[in-house]
Amino acid sequence: MFFYFSASKKINPILLPWALFIGKYAVFLLSEIKMKIWHNL
Repeated sequence: MFFYFSASKKINPILLPWALFIGKYAVFLLSEIKMKIWHNL
């Protein structure tokens, strides 16, 4: 349990910015696709 916690603490600072960036980009893409579908209807 302790080993897993320390390992996740080492990994998180590297992965967290990428996860946030990918999440924001995914939301942006989804909204763009929604708008295109809405205008096509």
